[in-house]
Amino acid sequence: MTSEENLPTLQTWAERHDHVQALKAAALAFDGEIQAARQATNHTAQAVRDANAAARAADQAAHDACKRAEQAQAAAKRAKERVCEASDVALGHSLEFHAQGIFAGARFENFEPQTPMQAAALQAVQAFPCTDPKARTQTALLCGPVGTGKTHLAAAWVASFDPANCNAEFARARDIADSFKGLRDAEFVAQFKRWDGSQVGCGGPDHGCEYLAIDDLGAGMTKAEIEIVRDVIVRRIDAGMVTLITTNMDANDRFAALGGRVCDRLKLGGVLVPFDGESFRSKPLQDRDAPDTHSPRIAALEAHAEELEQEARALEEAEQAASEAARALRGVADQASQAHKASLAQVDAATQARKSAATEFRIAQSALRYDTSWLLARRNGLTHQELAKRVIWISRIEAQKQEVQWHLQGWRVATVNELPSYAIEDFAEELDQIEPPLLTGEVPDGARALLCEELPPTPKFEAPSAAPAATASASPSDGAMTLEVIKELTTRAAAANRDAVVHALEKYGAKRAPDLKPERWDNYAAELREIIDSAARKG
Repeated sequence: MTSEENLPTLQTWAERHDHVQALKAAALAFDGEIQAARQATNHTAQAVRDANAAARAADQAAHDACKRAEQAQAAAKRAKERVCEASDVALGHSLEFHAQGIFAGARFENFEPQTPMQAAALQAVQAFPCTDPKARTQTALLCGPVGTGKTHLAAAWVASFDPANCNAEFARARDIADSFKGLRDAEFVAQFKRWDGSQVGCGGPDHGCEYLAIDDLGAGMTKAEIEIVRDVIVRRIDAGMVTLITTNMDANDRFAALGGRVCDRLKLGGVLVPFDGESFRSKPLQDRDAPDTHSPRIAALEAHAEELEQEARALEEAEQAASEAARALRGVADQASQAHKASLAQVDAATQARKSAATEFRIAQSALRYDTSWLLARRNGLTHQELAKRVIWISRIEAQKQEVQWHLQGWRVATVNELPSYAIEDFAEELDQIEPPLLTGEVPDGARALLCEELPPTPKFEAPSAAPAATASASPSDGAMTLEVIKELTTRAAAANRDAVVHALEKYGAKRAPDLKPERWDNYAAELREIIDSAARKG
């Protein structure tokens, strides 16, 4: 095929061909690196999705814990308010309806019996009323000389009832009678309901005076006043109310003042508690403690409020722990996201390197291809088509393109195809002067086929989604963002930095959280968490 003088040309062609093939192999070598980087990207994308799901689940858990803590705090606050209300009611009732003055602090505990009868009276009053169905007591009559402790025990008996129930009252008999003065007709009749316990309110205890202590019946009272109190007692007996009465009157005086019918009714379902001994009033007055408003009901409310407060504190700690866990998981998600970005950068770098290597291969292949095609065409006979191909190759350089145009103008033509046949060889020589081919002489006959190989294109690669968009219908249990979570985060972030929240909403083209599109929830939520965390760090 060739002579010895063509060996250098063939050797040069072979070296250049091998160089082109080496460049091709170098470009293809990047495909493996790209594939490995893509696999790494798939793994990091899954890691980001898993981390984001865990972070969203933790955020939901923190959100739920925050809700429970807020509910517990509200319940504890309401319970404390009920305690305060009940305490105020109990104190107000004690001040208005219990014994005042020297008997304000009268209690069973500070009654000091001086005689066995007084000791028995203490036990009887403490046991009154007896709720035994077979021996139920409805009325107690404390009888005895002046100053023997009747009023003390009556006041102590009223104070023994829970003041928060507002169902016990201490009243002097004369004050009861005075409450009817000036009343006529319907008002006079209605006033009985205030004392017989049949009507709530009317200036009396909120629950009606279910338990009433009437002190000093008969002392200094007129017959008309005694009759009024007598009618009150009868009405209370008929209504089933419990009444404790103190009086200095003996049996005869009581019979004369109240009448036999009332005395008999007092004996029926009633108990007589006699008193004796010297008058306590002849002894130095002992200091008594201030009025005690202790209430079992209030104590129970206070205990319940304390339980709710403890529960609220526990839930607050749980919410803080959940928030810390969510913050840590968001950190993990951020790290996973950074790793994913790094793997994407590796894919891009490897892809760019492959493109650069492919470009270098194509340049070298094109140069060898055009030189080979040109030499073969010169050997086998030039045509306008082969000449046009050479012009195209040389014209890739702007300066050479301009020079080609000058030579065409010298032949008075605008294109290669307009050259006369006799000018083809001369014009070819002119082209070789513009850019001499690197190959001269002979080349292998099958060179064209060897130069037809092309690099396969780089496979298209779509980066896997690392953070799929949440939808409004997504369930919180799936770790997806929900509008409820977005609203809650917006409220918490606004409490920390309202201006930053407004700026974040404007950034996403919204004025309120519900205006946000679901595909923007994740990014918006991330900014809100940063606002909350920043405020927490500053706090």
